[in-house]
Amino acid sequence: MTTPTPNPKSTNAKTEAKSVGSQVVDAAKKAGNLSLDTYEKALDSSLDFHTNLADASTFEWIGTVTRAQATLVREVSAAATSAARELLK
Repeated sequence: MTTPTPNPKSTNAKTEAKSVGSQVVDAAKKAGNLSLDTYEKALDSSLDFHTNLADASTFEWIGTVTRAQATLVREVSAAATSAARELLK
């Protein structure tokens, strides 16, 4: 029995498929990071708005509670987005 020789076309196709797959993964990682950046900016803007509204209130406790809630949300969000970014590496 003779050993079959690989077809150069199939070898080339495998290489190209790997290259395209790598490009798709890289593009998905970039899109994921962009989505996380957008999420962080939108969340910060929203929390700043809520805090500013609470500070305008005549009741001091509303501002205190709102700032505490905003701090909590920022910290939880930072942990979640950090974990997501690690997965995108």
